[in-house]
Amino acid sequence: MKLLLLLISMAGYSQATYEQAQIAFDKKHDKNQALIAKNLYKEIYLQSSDTINKCFCLNRISYLDFLSGTRKTIELPTNASKAEIEKAEKEELALLKESIARSQECKNLFGTSLNVGDYDQLSEREITLFTQAHYSHSTSLARASEIEGFRVVLKNWPKIKKSMKFIINFKKESTFYYGPFRTLGIANTKMPSPFGNKDQAYKYLSEAVDQSKWTNKDISKYIYNSIALADYFKKVDEPSKACDILSQIIKLTKTEIENENSQLIAETLIDQKRAVKNFETFSCN
Repeated sequence: MKLLLLLISMAGYSQATYEQAQIAFDKKHDKNQALIAKNLYKEIYLQSSDTINKCFCLNRISYLDFLSGTRKTIELPTNASKAEIEKAEKEELALLKESIARSQECKNLFGTSLNVGDYDQLSEREITLFTQAHYSHSTSLARASEIEGFRVVLKNWPKIKKSMKFIINFKKESTFYYGPFRTLGIANTKMPSPFGNKDQAYKYLSEAVDQSKWTNKDISKYIYNSIALADYFKKVDEPSKACDILSQIIKLTKTEIENENSQLIAETLIDQKRAVKNFETFSCN
């Protein structure tokens, strides 16, 4: 963080602008604050000539677009009409494409090769930003593909898989709370044979949960890891395990969420809504 602030001070814009962006980003559970953060990071990006700082801002903008897109569909009521769902998915898809473009821009700053050995010259900070860009790009691409249809999913799955393996080969599997494991697990759960592998799905998802446990609970502090595991249990006809996980998530109080990790309030509240919907869909009552 000190290095980033030093680079900012050399880049021609104020540390205050960065700090305002960070404060707004930390409050991204508020839609207005998320928009403020996005606009401030755009401002910083446009004034920066430094690769690290540009990529940092691009990753933040990409993530905020992904988060805003997710809200479009997750926050729909369970009785939403077909027209309402289609409208929300169209709006989400537009934001996902923006997210994909921003993370791709960051990736391009470092290189296009998927051979880890080609990046020996990168610093640890650069590797972190590069792998984060790969993750953001792939998760936005995966969700966009899902909206566009199964043929698009099949077309893009090899690229997504290669990016996740690339991050793991960089020993950055902990990116976004074991996001590469989560993504590979979700894909292997959803994809039919021979594209998906249920054994691989469980291996990746259980590892993601185990490596990111909520204090004194049997769920992940990044609860989408646990939601994905619940989806797996539903898929393999173990609904009681799925419902138990979802029940634990639904019962989380706002105080518990704030105390466990204040930086994940937005994500946890969004995914709690996802858990409620799945609880109803899985007929857990």
